[in-house]
Amino acid sequence: MPTIAIFNNQTGRTERYLLPASAPMPYSSGAITVGEFSARRSPVWTDLATMQAYSALAEGFAGSIEVLRGLLTPGSDSTGGLTQHFAGTALLLRPRKAECLAGRTELAESLGMFSAVQESEDSLYVDCRYLPVAGRLTAGYPTLFRGSANNYVYFLQQALISLGLYSGPLDGIFGALTDRALREFQRRALLTQDGICSGSAWVALTALSEAGLP
Repeated sequence: MPTIAIFNNQTGRTERYLLPASAPMPYSSGAITVGEFSARRSPVWTDLATMQAYSALAEGFAGSIEVLRGLLTPGSDSTGGLTQHFAGTALLLRPRKAECLAGRTELAESLGMFSAVQESEDSLYVDCRYLPVAGRLTAGYPTLFRGSANNYVYFLQQALISLGLYSGPLDGIFGALTDRALREFQRRALLTQDGICSGSAWVALTALSEAGLP
């Protein structure tokens, strides 16, 4: 049963759910199930703003848009490289039926809820990422530091746990324990030990992931 972590942009806290794949995603107004959003991966992470934006977009097309990709971590997509990261706030969508995408781009842009909208031949990329991004090679990931609170901190904490550096709570809040673990990661990666997760730190985390580490 997938674990879902949703950062609530309004309260600044991470909410956790344990739901079957067939259950609707929280805050999705029933427009998408947990399994459809996560491709049956666990844990699942996203934020309230992204789910609200997706729901508004799906409502405009009677729920006819499915999520092809909602969760990508560094190194998990060899075709996309470092150009796009799907950390639960960017979604790759396509029509559930064979109808064209005509009008979807205009609707997505008119909602004013996405930071980027891009249409391809058979899919629509929408992005609610936190801006500005950390660097040219890490499009999609913002710079994080002590006091940051969002689902990207959740992802950072999870990455640090996988490396055996973090033992604190998965709460999406960049506090003292996250700061200490990041500085230790930076020391081992021969980076400046400033406790700031910027482009160089994301690139290093990506390299570890591509090397086959969790």
